[in-house]
Amino acid sequence: MSVLAPGLLAALLSLPIPRNAAEPPAERRGRLALVAAELAAAVDLAVMTGRLPGRERRLWAAAAAATLVRESGNVSRAVHSGARLGDGGRSICLMQINRGNPAGYLPHPWKRLAGLDRAATRRCVAGGVRSLARMRAWCARRGASDLMGATLSAYMHGSSCLPSSEGRRRARFARQLISFLQRRDE
Repeated sequence: MSVLAPGLLAALLSLPIPRNAAEPPAERRGRLALVAAELAAAVDLAVMTGRLPGRERRLWAAAAAATLVRESGNVSRAVHSGARLGDGGRSICLMQINRGNPAGYLPHPWKRLAGLDRAATRRCVAGGVRSLARMRAWCARRGASDLMGATLSAYMHGSSCLPSSEGRRRARFARQLISFLQRRDE
């Protein structure tokens, strides 16, 4: 298990439980442990394969990916399972991967990204982290001054590295998460 997983799990467990969630607390904790482990594994793979080289980028990617998962209704079971889609039915799974996937190629059919099992969670998170890495590289090449805000905005909209107000808000949370993960690492 990646050293990132316990910190990511602690962060995810600190999120408020979504309204109307009928998920028992023990089941939620187990599901979030799965999400944290898969997030950490996807980030570690991105670092190992050179998509996100370096320790700083590792924390950066973990925080950015966890921020995107957080935005899925605080890791809503309905979003995770695919029962609830985002963006008017165009985005699926916890990483809210758009049907058109402007960030790049996904090796799996779009509908297979949703599901509560390990395999579906891995497909969703791995595809989201891969897209996030591509967006980060794209915005870095364009000289974005607020790379976190620009990347999260580009991930959401797929068309611009200009940080939107929503991208900046998400970037603030991601930076807080980086600080949290760094403190846990010490």
